[in-house]
Amino acid sequence: MCGANVSRFFDAWFSFGPHDVARRVTAPDWSRTAILVRSYGFDLNFKLYVIERKSGGGSANDFGKGEAVWWSRDYEPTTHRNWNEEIEWSKDSSVIAVSVEGQYAFAYDFIADQKIEEPESIRSLLDLRSKVTPTITP
Repeated sequence: MCGANVSRFFDAWFSFGPHDVARRVTAPDWSRTAILVRSYGFDLNFKLYVIERKSGGGSANDFGKGEAVWWSRDYEPTTHRNWNEEIEWSKDSSVIAVSVEGQYAFAYDFIADQKIEEPESIRSLLDLRSKVTPTITP
């Protein structure tokens, strides 16, 4: 409980400064929307929010009301550079991945409820969860 409160405190305290939405992508099954935000404070950080789609409620515009699933390391706070940040869903909507400068930086596996930060593990997991199961026709 204390750890969660400390996390909320730091997320709120250090989230000052301008923010802009870098990417917004809805999962292939429409169950969630991922929003990648650029947060300028002392340094540039990327934050990933995931909004669960609820029947009759919840809006992807409410991303600031929840906790970020991921908060990146510090980057150079410049608007002169294109970081080429992207978010990508697996085809089965069970994994969301973030890449910065062409390198995977973070992924979240909703099935295992696990965060992954090793680029090769992220690529392998995306490949595994994006395989299309062949349909057998009688």
